[in-house]
Amino acid sequence: MKSRIHFERERKVLISSIVFCTTVVLAGSLYIYNKFNPIANIIKATPDVLIDSGDEITGEGQDVVEETEPHSTPADSDNTGESVESGAGNEAKDDNSGSGSNTGNGGSTKGSTGNTNAGNGNTGTKNNGGSTGSNGNTGKGSGGSASGGTSSGATSGGNSNSGGSASTPSTPSTPNNNSGNTTPAPQGPTQAELNDQLRQSIQNKYRVNIKYGEEVGPYQPVKQYAPVKIYDDATIRQYLLVIDSAMALYPNGFFQEMINSGMTLNIFLVKRIGGNISGLTETFESGYVTILLQTDDGSYFAETMHHELMHYFDGYMRIKRGDNSAASRMAALNPPNYNYGDSYNRTYVYTGANAANAYFISSYGKTNYLEDRATIYSDMVTRGSCPAYYTKGYPLNEKAKSIAQQIESNYATVSPNTTEFWERCVAY
Repeated sequence: MKSRIHFERERKVLISSIVFCTTVVLAGSLYIYNKFNPIANIIKATPDVLIDSGDEITGEGQDVVEETEPHSTPADSDNTGESVESGAGNEAKDDNSGSGSNTGNGGSTKGSTGNTNAGNGNTGTKNNGGSTGSNGNTGKGSGGSASGGTSSGATSGGNSNSGGSASTPSTPSTPNNNSGNTTPAPQGPTQAELNDQLRQSIQNKYRVNIKYGEEVGPYQPVKQYAPVKIYDDATIRQYLLVIDSAMALYPNGFFQEMINSGMTLNIFLVKRIGGNISGLTETFESGYVTILLQTDDGSYFAETMHHELMHYFDGYMRIKRGDNSAASRMAALNPPNYNYGDSYNRTYVYTGANAANAYFISSYGKTNYLEDRATIYSDMVTRGSCPAYYTKGYPLNEKAKSIAQQIESNYATVSPNTTEFWERCVAY
């Protein structure tokens, strides 16, 4: 007869055997499962971001940094009242019932007005000649430093512009689990990839360079401004489309003409610029130009862009075409003995009731002659309907006509027999 101790020993051996066999079975099952089920082996990959750093741009021969208009002062009114948009770097845009263009210190910015009404046709008949002003004068706008008759604003030197295009590989697709098939399922392009395709299309059409996100690098044209980079793909696409639409308003080959002369154009999209501004243009005497555009408050992004583009055009006409008449042209059309720099007041500024006696679109245009030109030009391009000050003989119309005629005389792609988009409200 087996003793109780013997039975206890056998019971322990049996339990140990069961545990061992169960462990073997489970391990074998797990091995077989892992062997024939590929999904279990997927490891999430972290995509690499490739940054192509560009050559450093030195500050030698730098011309001027032209800043956007601050949004700290009330907007100039149009027909019946004033309106001020909130937000950094924002400006009120005048319509038939109210307008705005803020005044501010600093260099160039959008100060133009614009409304959303349906566009009208041409006012008057375009003729050749009639340009006012004399050639050869170079001037310096008060309220900021400038070189060779260019603009106001803080001038920086030795800035480095670096960056390049970034691409982010897609995360690997999950393999199929049907009969051991591991062919990845097809995937469409990501939003970032679609943005890059759109960006490449714009660059190919207009020969400009567009950067955003990390591609902007440490770019900081003015020490007191620290641009905040933009990474949101939906927002980037939104403003790439605006850039494409804005540049499509110009004659075929217009931008290529400047690029071919050595007047390069770089457009940097950022979330915020800093300093309560919405746009900034940096011009080098070598012809290297960078326009910085803020997307954080994009209500007037197109106006800002055309304002900054006018600074680019002025740089091209002066540096590459040798046309230094911009200052004298504007001086000849200002009130007698008028000197720029009194942007703190609204004398001579359009109010809605003084179209025949208004010389400036906004107080900011009084900063210097380049800001005067940029605020008027932006208004010429973005106007939906033509306000009363675009009447033949009125000061603002004559300034707009002078700007249009100077562009016409310096660009082979601009025909004297064609009413360009920016001329549609100008009375000849």
